[in-house]
Amino acid sequence: MGVTALLSSADVDVATEHEIAEVIERAGLDKKNSAPYIEVCPLNTFRTAPDWRSRAHVEHISGIDVLFPHPIDILVSKVKRCEEKDLIAFEEVIKATGHPTEIELKESLQRAVEIYRPGFDESTALDPMYSTEVLWQRLYGKEINVREEIIIPGKQKTLNGLRGRKEKGEVEG
Repeated sequence: MGVTALLSSADVDVATEHEIAEVIERAGLDKKNSAPYIEVCPLNTFRTAPDWRSRAHVEHISGIDVLFPHPIDILVSKVKRCEEKDLIAFEEVIKATGHPTEIELKESLQRAVEIYRPGFDESTALDPMYSTEVLWQRLYGKEINVREEIIIPGKQKTLNGLRGRKEKGEVEG
């Protein structure tokens, strides 16, 4: 997404509430006709911090708002899967930008603490805690206690945020 030419993907994920698959196919931008191709995804497939839109870059193109997520949010969305290509993406972004630092990534993962919630089907669920440990060792050359350094502070920040919103009357209950 513009950070480095070394990061490329076979597809460009697009999430929208509108039905656009037919338009993409007519334009020849589908998997059968283009490389890279456009992959239409459900809106809820981008798993990152709930406030990702506040960091996104917005382009207004032909009357349409196109949101480009910040690289940290794209990287955070890869933590749960954490395949070799995802680890390489982290390394390349850090090499090109110097970010995310250890503190920045920790804070971003705390904001996205929900990715650590167990999956419904434990037989196929990915283990984001283990993935985070592998990632930390590879990127920063050290161990991390995911529960103590990410999950507990992340849950606390979420609760504090909800309390603050409740006090302002922004949420009920």
